[in-house]
Amino acid sequence: ESSPRARTTPSSSRTNKEIPATALVGGALDVEVLQLLLLTAHFEEKVKEGFQRLIQNKEDEWDASRSKVMADLSELSKYFQMNEKAADSNKDSNDDIAKWFADMASEVQSLSIDQHEGDQSSTFAKAQYCIEALREMA
Repeated sequence: ESSPRARTTPSSSRTNKEIPATALVGGALDVEVLQLLLLTAHFEEKVKEGFQRLIQNKEDEWDASRSKVMADLSELSKYFQMNEKAADSNKDSNDDIAKWFADMASEVQSLSIDQHEGDQSSTFAKAQYCIEALREMA
């Protein structure tokens, strides 16, 4: 004489006696509370999977982004070096700007996330410095 509420499910051997008291209303299982618990568990699993993918892809994403930034900075440096030859009046200014972009490319290249946890905070601080320096340049 088991009621549907007291049956076990294939994924769990729990009966309504093992369900937390918050899911019971007057001795009967509150279906809405159980549905909420199941949805919460499903959401928790999705979040966990998302974080696992993020952690697995972190290094590849970092390397790809860093390479793109380095290429862009090197291209800007070359642009100002070429313009330096075309405009002798701004030679010193263009030379300084070209060197600045080349230095920024080197700075970005030195950034790494392969360091220990404590060192990562300094890497992110350096990355923030580079971002701010580029914003000031704009």
